[in-house]
Amino acid sequence: YGMVVAEALACGLPVVSTPTGAIPDLVGADAGILVPAGDVNALAAALRRVMSDTALRTRLTEGARHVRERLPTWDSAAESMDAALQAAAARG
Repeated sequence: YGMVVAEALACGLPVVSTPTGAIPDLVGADAGILVPAGDVNALAAALRRVMSDTALRTRLTEGARHVRERLPTWDSAAESMDAALQAAAARG
């Protein structure tokens, strides 16, 4: 799970990342740009695009704000973890 990506999205920030782990599901198509792992040129190009294209940056920012609405809160994450631990303890 990309905690730093989730935190960025929670702040309404567009993301430039690689599509590893849960990051593609977290970012989706509207909240950032995903580039192949290890592709330095693609990373540099994506960063340039986000920094120089105001319309793109605005669209991705809006996408990040929409993703923020479906992110779990720390309270709900703690409640889920507590429920999982209690269920595991009950099973023995």
